[in-house]
Amino acid sequence: MLAAISVLLEGAGPTEVQVVDACLEGFRNSIAVVSVFGMDMEKDAFVSSLAKFTLLNSIAEMQKKNVECIRMLLVIAASEGSTLGSQWTWVSQRKQLWGERDVLLGLLPPSTQTRQRD
Repeated sequence: MLAAISVLLEGAGPTEVQVVDACLEGFRNSIAVVSVFGMDMEKDAFVSSLAKFTLLNSIAEMQKKNVECIRMLLVIAASEGSTLGSQWTWVSQRKQLWGERDVLLGLLPPSTQTRQRD
C-alpha cells in the first residue's frame, strides 16, 4: 500500500489534484488503521514517508503537493496525536524545518523564530 501511494504521489503533476488528494487520504487512512492495530513499525513507515514528501529538508523546489503534504501531516497529528508515539519526531522536525525555512526566506525575523521555540 505504501509503495503504491508513494509512487503515485511522487509522479503526480501540478494538474493532478485528484491524484494528490487520493494519495493523501490514503496516507491518512492507512495511518489510522495501523494505529488502531498498534503496528508501530508500519505507522513509522507511513508517517516518515509522508514527512519526506514535504520537502522541508531539501533544496528542491516546493510544489503545491508538497504543501498539501505538510497540511496532511498536521491533520494527522491533530487526529492521531494520542497514538503517534515516537512518530511525533517526524512532525516536530518538520515544524522546526518550516520555521527555519521561513527565517531563511526572510518571512520571519530570526528573533521571532527564537521566541516561538521557547
